Amino acid sequence: MLDPKIISEKIASLFEKTEAICGSALSINGYRVRFLGLHHIPHLPGWQIEMHHHRFYEFHYVLDGWCVTTAATRVFQIEPAQFYLMGPGLDHAHQSPDGHEGFSLRFTIEPEADFKSGASDRLQSLHYFLCHLAEMPFFPISDPDYRYARQLISRLELVENAPLIQQQLIVFSWMTSLQSFHEMNDLDLSMSAVVETLTHTEIVNRCIEYIEKHFAEPVSMNQIAEAVHLSYGHISRVFRKITGMTMNEYLTMTRLKKAQYELRASRKSIREISEKCGFSHENYFSNLFKKRYGLSPLAYRRSHSRLIE
Repeated sequence: MLDPKIISEKIASLFEKTEAICGSALSINGYRVRFLGLHHIPHLPGWQIEMHHHRFYEFHYVLDGWCVTTAATRVFQIEPAQFYLMGPGLDHAHQSPDGHEGFSLRFTIEPEADFKSGASDRLQSLHYFLCHLAEMPFFPISDPDYRYARQLISRLELVENAPLIQQQLIVFSWMTSLQSFHEMNDLDLSMSAVVETLTHTEIVNRCIEYIEKHFAEPVSMNQIAEAVHLSYGHISRVFRKITGMTMNEYLTMTRLKKAQYELRASRKSIREISEKCGFSHENYFSNLFKKRYGLSPLAYRRSHSRLIE
């Protein structure tokens, strides 16, 4: 088995030689596959990205070190030789306390403008692949012996400096092989195998679940500790280590995100939204909202006159 450092070096070298793929599009069987980015990741300790979402698929593979991804109100620690594929629209955040190396691929797959379902894709291969992507739950997938990463290396070595269309087809065929990996159980897809070793992330997940259920109430940090059946001092240290923020900061962020949605989706008054989202005073809510988003709640509502999908 190749050393992860050697795999990382090879990935970095091959990505440089196939950089023309980034931003390119491939039309195949009535669909347009757009490669938004194929990147080597050398993240330094302390790297983090706050909660966000996007309209593309994001594939993230960890070669060395580890990172934490919060998604769907759960926290996952991504270890070496693990990866995930995240679909569009999922709120998520990343953090890498000690730094990590890996690679990522961002892409979209959409029907061509004049495409009629089933007409061009005679074998329904791309349609089937898209259905497969939509059905995949989000959690880390283990890749024994870095097989999936080494497979990408071997394929790119065949086409480095080749015409763009060859590079695109090779990368796309590697992407679709994830489907057969899943179906043949070549990868360990059981969530329990990951979660059992992640005591700290399970503690954080329980805290987050409690916050999501009770954010509208007057919540104290001691209440969260009691609900998790652990001491406040212990869970506060664990929570900050894994998420990069205190539980109180996470509670405030959750309330503000709920308020964001209410401002876009409802006609409730600012005071009603403030109370519904757990803030004791309207002015306090407005000050926090403006500090985080740069606009007052009223100005934010005016700039988002219809619900953003």
